Amino acid sequence: MRKIGLDIGSKSCGIALSDPLNITAQGKENLKFELWDWDFMLNHLDTYFDNYEIDTIVIGYPTYPSGDKSETTYMIEEVETLLKKRYQLPIIRINESMTTKRAHETLISSGMKRNKRKKYKDQLAAQFILSDYLSKI
Repeated sequence: MRKIGLDIGSKSCGIALSDPLNITAQGKENLKFELWDWDFMLNHLDTYFDNYEIDTIVIGYPTYPSGDKSETTYMIEEVETLLKKRYQLPIIRINESMTTKRAHETLISSGMKRNKRKKYKDQLAAQFILSDYLSKI
């Protein structure tokens, strides 16, 4: 069974998938959608759940360094409720406070041009989120 990692934003969702043995995480795509169009996002995620045996959803969960919640945290909690209702699978929250920054720095150090970095940033962040989880299980 695989795990799926999500870096959810208000207009995009980075998607990563583990290998069947849950050793590595592979970035799959950076899904773009209209502002807060969760139905579009969920309908697209259905293709992953239809094509892979997924048993866990791992989501980036942003909080301030103090642990306080931000507006984004509340948005993620809203989407988490939709994911639970739709897929009825365990959802694991991973602190994502530095994943987007790590993704951005990784893409810069690889020499990728700015316009291409935008295309892969959330996907790589999702891969980092999922990798962080896989390293703990």
